[in-house]
Amino acid sequence: MDTDTNGHITRPELESYLKQLAPRLSRQVKLRVAGRELPLVPLYDPEVDLIANDQTGPGHHRLRLCFFAPTPPTLRAGDEIVVEDSLWPGAKILGTVQAEGRDVVPLLPKSQSLRAWRRRDRTRRICSKFAA
Repeated sequence: MDTDTNGHITRPELESYLKQLAPRLSRQVKLRVAGRELPLVPLYDPEVDLIANDQTGPGHHRLRLCFFAPTPPTLRAGDEIVVEDSLWPGAKILGTVQAEGRDVVPLLPKSQSLRAWRRRDRTRRICSKFAA
């Protein structure tokens, strides 16, 4: 990210980094509903928040990715919804999913239906059930 190697990451450096990284990020996120993969379309450009730390080196940051996926016509109550990512598989992550729909369908209805991220072949997963 720090292209001029001055120890600080500027907004233009961050934007250039994201522009190079964006196509790869989209390929590393998958959505499955009832075992079937749905096509994901990037809705917005990726965003990174360095959380007030513009220095190089280990640190926390927030990466925001937004995608659109069509509602499958076969969606039924109880179908499992799985988001998988293979982004930086060696890094620790605190992942969240936010789902919104035109019909205001409850996709992540109850905290007990949401299972935590888990590793499976260098892929993290978050799972939930669809509630009609």
